[in-house]
Amino acid sequence: MARPKIYDEPRVTTAFRLTSKMREELRRAARDQGVSVNRLVVTTLSEYLAKRQPLAGVSREAGSP
Repeated sequence: MARPKIYDEPRVTTAFRLTSKMREELRRAARDQGVSVNRLVVTTLSEYLAKRQPLAGVSREAGSP
């Protein structure tokens, strides 16, 4: 049986390239907070996006990553 949906919006799967050290630190931080790595990443990104400012020296031109 699948887990019940808890989100109103559809979700997508995204991959990131991390160093082994960064991945281990992320796992440790999630474990220390008692949450999944996914929950930690989604929460952290949501907080960042809610208060972000344009980065100095980073181009926002069309086609830029």
